Amino acid sequence: MVYFHLHKNREGEYSVIQNNDENKGYRAYHEKAKAAFNRHNLTVDCELLSLGYQKFENVLSAEKCAEYIKGTDSYLNNWTQKINKRKVIPIIEEIITDGVDKAIISHFKSEYVPTTIEFLRTEPGADTMSSRWHYDVGPDKHLIMMVYLTDSETDGTGTTIFVDRKTSKAFLEGGYAFGPMESRLNDKDARELANSFGEDFEPVNLHTKAGDAVIFDARHIMHRGCYPKKLPRNTITTAFIPYVNDWKTGCAATFFPRQTRLFATFPKVTW
Repeated sequence: MVYFHLHKNREGEYSVIQNNDENKGYRAYHEKAKAAFNRHNLTVDCELLSLGYQKFENVLSAEKCAEYIKGTDSYLNNWTQKINKRKVIPIIEEIITDGVDKAIISHFKSEYVPTTIEFLRTEPGADTMSSRWHYDVGPDKHLIMMVYLTDSETDGTGTTIFVDRKTSKAFLEGGYAFGPMESRLNDKDARELANSFGEDFEPVNLHTKAGDAVIFDARHIMHRGCYPKKLPRNTITTAFIPYVNDWKTGCAATFFPRQTRLFATFPKVTW
């Protein structure tokens, strides 16, 4: 018998809202960012808005992917640990293409800033809590962007898997969110819980090529990682939050971007 860890009256979600949007000040700061926004004419209807996730092809060239793969275990993470913005900013500038920029401002209705950056190699056979269905803890408005430096495998496993907004909302309202990590569900059990909510469970498996990127509404769209079985996977992962000025100004004026895992991704608003 499967045990479903459900928060009564969505208390798990409320604790996340209270911690990030109220106690840390992200809701009030987002309102400031929206009030200062002056690029409304560049916002677009896009899949990030309608689906909660969007794939962008050829964000990086094959040559750049190879360069960053080579450096993943050495100088690249050292750059971010030491917050060497002189070297990190050009990388962020590469991955924020015109299409990515328009999708982010359309989602936030404001400018934005990257809070963290991480260069990661995932070895074959990895099986962590990120490979179970979950939402990411953080402010109500934040985005996660993953740039894939290697192709997804040809066995159909894909890279990151999502369910639609309707199903995600049903799980959230049913209390399946922000509980203990060990209570996260696999596909079979998530399908059973979805059926108990009267929802179909039809995950979308995104397949990516080296240089492609996926950006998603990690706080509201239920998702899970799909780990490689044969070869290592290399990625660049960045988190974005609303900001009152353009992202380069934000990086110059704040301690952002910082390295994931070494620092809190979403610290208290003090900038």
